[in-house]
Amino acid sequence: MMGRLTEPTVSVVIPVYNGGAAFRRCLEAVTRSLPAAHEIIVVADGDAEDAAVAHGFGVRVVQLQARSGPSRARNMGARHAGSDLLLFLDADVVVRPDSVGRAAAVLGADRALAAVFGSYDDTPDAPNFLSQYKNLLHHFTHQHASEDASTFFSACGAIRRDVFFAVGGFDEGYTRAAIQDIELGYRLRRAGHRIRLCKSLQVTHLKHWSVGSLLTSDFRDRALPWSALILRDGGFINDLNVDHASRVSVGCACASLSALVVAPWRPGALAVSAVLAVVLLTVNWSLYRFFYEQRGARFALQAIPWHWLYFLYSGLAFALAAVGVGRSRPPVADGAPPPPTPVVESERLRFMLYGVGVVVDCADAEVRKRVADDFHYFRCPDADPANRPDAGVRIAAHRQPPDYDNLPPLPATIYSPRNVCYSDGTLTYIDYFGRALSIYERRTQQLRIYSDDVHLLHEIIYGTILSRACEQLERKRLHRIHALGIDANGQAALFVMPSGGGKTTLALEFLKRSPTYHLLSEDSPLVDPRGRVWPFPLRLGVVAQPGQAPPPFPAEHLTYLERMEFGPKYLISLAAFDDAIATTSSAPRLLFIGRRTLGQGCTITAVGRRQGFQTLMESMIVGVGLYQGVEFLLRTSLLDLGTLAGVIASRFLRACCLLRRCEVLRVDLGRDPQANIDTILSFLAARNFGH
Repeated sequence: MMGRLTEPTVSVVIPVYNGGAAFRRCLEAVTRSLPAAHEIIVVADGDAEDAAVAHGFGVRVVQLQARSGPSRARNMGARHAGSDLLLFLDADVVVRPDSVGRAAAVLGADRALAAVFGSYDDTPDAPNFLSQYKNLLHHFTHQHASEDASTFFSACGAIRRDVFFAVGGFDEGYTRAAIQDIELGYRLRRAGHRIRLCKSLQVTHLKHWSVGSLLTSDFRDRALPWSALILRDGGFINDLNVDHASRVSVGCACASLSALVVAPWRPGALAVSAVLAVVLLTVNWSLYRFFYEQRGARFALQAIPWHWLYFLYSGLAFALAAVGVGRSRPPVADGAPPPPTPVVESERLRFMLYGVGVVVDCADAEVRKRVADDFHYFRCPDADPANRPDAGVRIAAHRQPPDYDNLPPLPATIYSPRNVCYSDGTLTYIDYFGRALSIYERRTQQLRIYSDDVHLLHEIIYGTILSRACEQLERKRLHRIHALGIDANGQAALFVMPSGGGKTTLALEFLKRSPTYHLLSEDSPLVDPRGRVWPFPLRLGVVAQPGQAPPPFPAEHLTYLERMEFGPKYLISLAAFDDAIATTSSAPRLLFIGRRTLGQGCTITAVGRRQGFQTLMESMIVGVGLYQGVEFLLRTSLLDLGTLAGVIASRFLRACCLLRRCEVLRVDLGRDPQANIDTILSFLAARNFGH
């Protein structure tokens, strides 16, 4: 006799950004679903307030350092989940007491079923007309659709965890709340999986819809990308909003309006328009009767023109998508080079720097180990499909001599002490005086690097990642400051030190004192628009002195690097300090400005904000000491220079915000490094830093 099937465990995943009161109501409802939910995971998408609210409810919190969008947030939540099933909920829905158990029961009863989703109920929370109309329209559409579904609904949808990762999770190319759940459903069906619409699985939607938010969401975030998806996949699916009745309605609405426009010149067109309007009413009569039964005649009469407007802009969106507007996956143009040869996954490194994906392909294991150690904090697990970012920075590194014989005879455009730059408008060549060559292709935004010198190849890869990724971070208004950053209980201290002023030595002293202190960055923490300081920890570098022993760390955490210009260094991977690295942002409190003196001792005195601003002008606004070389070489147009001007303005505003929140202090560094360290640590203790 067969035993009773074990009910699968459920991880509830809720992405949130600026959730507000609706998010609290969502958590109040879902926490009552325990123990049906094995665990509840809230992914705070760059918002510390939401994380604090979630902590107050005792749920598990995954804090993303910067806003990355709901697709990325859901994928990260799934990566942290440990249950058989993933139940995705939006942060503005209220589940019923049996919702979690119902989703688990449906998937537990049919092992061939990959996913199940529900719908909004018919009691939306916001009282205004548009909120009632929008949610009732959704409810009706889902309640009258086929249970054998071809899409997915992430506001209330469950999926088997292994299936989710097998198809690649949500497409992170959708950075706003759009059709990523629909696109996931399409991929599930193409892969042969079954999806069920469970009409009894319902949640209350709390969202307040206005004219602007409704039109923006419906047209920009749904109609345009959904049309592009239909065109990409080569056909309609008779389901939900794109069933036969909806397509007929779009055609009738557009044709009726066209006939009405030409009616002054063609009197017969008015009759055609009227007939088409009657067809529209007839095709959608069951919906309008539903509106009448739910909210009365006045509501139904108000809803009809809005519904017809929906058909009109849906038709417009499809027409725009057909000519290429809004397509997120455009076809490769004729004559474009073929896609690159697939790379063995074991020869690929993946990193995620606050929403900026970095992929490095390199067949040489030694080079990969060096780069992985450099960016240890941002490394994505190789085996996890949800953690495979679309690459904003893509590098192919080859440990082999450059092939100069096959390069075009281009004139040099930029000279520097490190390299010479050449460009033909499509490809940019950066020559390191015969020792290495980088080739940047603007169309694919891929950089290929060639050198048989492991030290030089390593240094170029490191500088390229840092330069290119930080350029994209600045577009997200996350700016570096050239300083040592330390966290203590959510407070940040920044040390802007002169060259050779002992910044790395001081950082190592703080690392020894974990958990009292945590490292934000030894060289360049990030500052967000609110002036908060975010971790940006990279490898530590200690100058290799002749005849001096290497730093006392295990060999697997040490790398010897012969640099191009400044002499050799020992690099220390942060893998040696995992527990001592900050994991979230800190409120700035102290800004130390260091300067060398010939004295023996060290003194710390308060100074005015004017000196603080002069320091931030160099270390943050201009970016003295921050590596920015590659993006400078790849800027070729007035538009690029205009973008740079905007970045400088943003740095200025962030610097002012940081300065307003900091006490500014002058540190006069003496000749005794240990005395400097002792004075700084004593000062922090006396100021109750971190308390």
